[in-house]
Amino acid sequence: MVIRDWQGNFIAARAIQRQRTTDPLLVEALAARECVKLARDLGINKIIIEGDCQQLTRMLQHHREEHRTVGVIVADTLRSMSGFSRGQSSVCEEDWQQSGLIVLLIKQ
Repeated sequence: MVIRDWQGNFIAARAIQRQRTTDPLLVEALAARECVKLARDLGINKIIIEGDCQQLTRMLQHHREEHRTVGVIVADTLRSMSGFSRGQSSVCEEDWQQSGLIVLLIKQ
């Protein structure tokens, strides 16, 4: 995952190794949760999470936690995001060539 500022400048990155995980949605959900945690660790309080996994971005946008495999992770991510000031966190979908990249943008 990568954190960039509102102008696209690199701020930080973190790689996470997950073993024995074959579900791409689960991997994306874990990365999104870690992205929010990293933002908190860095003292960032205004964020936009961009991801290329349509199913996950819609789950986060519409606060859907019903998926049996990733529902708990989505719920945890949403709880963490709710700790940001109202209107200071959002999720959007991007179409990247490189699949599986979660980008956290710092809002201006």
